[in-house]
Amino acid sequence: MQDRVLVILVTYNAMQWIKKCIQSTLESEIPLDIFVIDNLSTDGTLKYIAENYPSIKLVQSKNNLGFGAANNIGLQYAIDNNYDYVYLLNQDAWIKPNTITLLIEAHKCNPKYGILSPLQKQANEKNLDRDFETVYSEAIQDGQLLSVKRVMAAHWLISRKCLLEVGGFSPTFHHYGEDDNYCDRTRYKGFKIGIVPGAAAVHDRENRTITAEKRMFFSYIRTLVYMSGFERSDIFAIYGLICDCIKFLYKNKSLAFFSYIKKIIVDYKQIKINRKKSLQQTAFLNNHPE
Repeated sequence: MQDRVLVILVTYNAMQWIKKCIQSTLESEIPLDIFVIDNLSTDGTLKYIAENYPSIKLVQSKNNLGFGAANNIGLQYAIDNNYDYVYLLNQDAWIKPNTITLLIEAHKCNPKYGILSPLQKQANEKNLDRDFETVYSEAIQDGQLLSVKRVMAAHWLISRKCLLEVGGFSPTFHHYGEDDNYCDRTRYKGFKIGIVPGAAAVHDRENRTITAEKRMFFSYIRTLVYMSGFERSDIFAIYGLICDCIKFLYKNKSLAFFSYIKKIIVDYKQIKINRKKSLQQTAFLNNHPE
């Protein structure tokens, strides 16, 4: 029997990319079911999908849930409806006709891998996505796969076995950092994470700029990842954040970072509760032991 694959697509004001994104899934070599969760778009995304792709399962949230919580709706649906794989696809990304075919073939030969990614390229389809290039450079050859500690969730194939064990995204993360945390949890549960170098896909984001304020935000997110993981102490995480705050203050003469420190203090107890919950089977989703 052919494997059942659910593509989960979270949208928010996605009109710039949505046609190319969805069309690429419809042109896949293997049939894919598509589940879109819209995070309260205001640019006509929801209407466009409903009118042009009536066969797609489409859910509109009552508020912007963020990346992780919205994806969890799709992940729960995949479990409840016995899908063999889920494919997380960013709204600003698209696949090739053979992308998912190659990923599934690689997983069949390497079932210890819970998450597999294709090469994630820029929109010119020549250069690698900049963040992905960093991950790629640190990869370790493992047969025909490249083994990595993490990879961006713009393109993820997750096996059902991995999904049932690891579960959904942690509510500690609203947007950014949730994929790094999920990778930490995946490895903790004994699954590998890999890149299939023969498969390719696109993530269209190379023209975005990163301001000093954005870098400070990413430092805060990195701290959440460390505090939610299993490899570093909280002291290590907070020390790194303080160092980044000092650098930010020196370079920008701004105390904007105080809001992040305050938020960590306020949320600390819940962060640790969520970390403990992440050890459970099918964490942050309904428990479905098989």
